[in-house]
Amino acid sequence: MRTMFQWTQSCLDPFHNRSIVGLPHSPSLPSTTVRVWSRGTASIGTGGIGFVMACPTIANDSPAVYFSQPSYVGSTFATTSGSSNFVNSPFTASMFGNSASLLQMRTVAFGIRVRYTGTELNLGGRVVTVEQPNHETLDGLTIGSTLSFAGVESLGADRDWKVVTSTPINAEHQYTESHAPTNRNCDIGCIFDGVAGNTFEYECFHIAELIGQAVASQARERHTHDGLLSAVASRARKVTGQAASTIVNNGIASVRNKALSILSDAAKAALPAIADAAPMLLA
Repeated sequence: MRTMFQWTQSCLDPFHNRSIVGLPHSPSLPSTTVRVWSRGTASIGTGGIGFVMACPTIANDSPAVYFSQPSYVGSTFATTSGSSNFVNSPFTASMFGNSASLLQMRTVAFGIRVRYTGTELNLGGRVVTVEQPNHETLDGLTIGSTLSFAGVESLGADRDWKVVTSTPINAEHQYTESHAPTNRNCDIGCIFDGVAGNTFEYECFHIAELIGQAVASQARERHTHDGLLSAVASRARKVTGQAASTIVNNGIASVRNKALSILSDAAKAALPAIADAAPMLLA
């Protein structure tokens, strides 16, 4: 049986291969889920600033990730430099709409991660991972303006992944006829400074749930109520060495504390939202 365990795993870490499920919303319409992604390289521009930002589209013919190139002269997130589409999607923008023969979608999980790939000589600067709190666009924001948001991380550039994931928002659990939900702009991203020309590898993953007559292999999602705690306990167990049953018995507050050392600040911030959303989804 598919459970909230897998959904919570996807919210905390959408990057690794595992079974993908829809939102734990019961009763549910027959649906199918798809995982799409984009991988590439962003560069710090001539002004010493670079970025990657993404919007949760699902169409294979629409830009999903925007990134800076070596010729970028600005100091903000922007849509005027490089862009890429998601791969692994069989759907085009024209397949979405509000008629019975077309598709509708909603986001299950969504995240970006970046890491430095330049020379050791030029290694330096910082990476700010940011989710726009109201899920409005990051376009036009500087490093300084993003640092005013709660939950951002300002990290030293290095070869470890720097991660930002999307926090579940209840209003976005509704299906939309658009291939990119109208209330979901490019709202997560990473912006970095350093030596012009420095490069960063990025990966962006989006897991989406779709409904509509044109969707193949539809199934009703079925969920248990205890998966949230089990998923977080599973993550915490990797560093604490405690048995999952012990962590679960200690309760959700204990689990959150145990998980702090392995989750990014963005993921930590998502835990209360996931917990708050769970009863509404299962109501």
